[in-house]
Amino acid sequence: MSFTVLTALLGFAFVATVTPGPNNLMLRSLLSVAIVAGAFAVVCFPAISVWAWIGTVVRQHLSNTTRLRVFNFTKAALLVASLYPVLGLDA
Repeated sequence: MSFTVLTALLGFAFVATVTPGPNNLMLRSLLSVAIVAGAFAVVCFPAISVWAWIGTVVRQHLSNTTRLRVFNFTKAALLVASLYPVLGLDA
């Protein structure tokens, strides 16, 4: 599914849930969908592009085995540390 179609569907779903009343004018609904879909596109496209770019940079950086092990250990330690307040172990 293309990005534009997904954005339009997300916009339509948003408008369908927050627009009051069952008897809305079709033009008003379509305009609302277009506005929300445009907002999603403006926000999501740069965010997804930056996320993909960061992923390629990190993949190149972690091609070294030592860096990958340090990264994995750090992420594991952070995951365990995040359980500390969830389990109520804070003093």
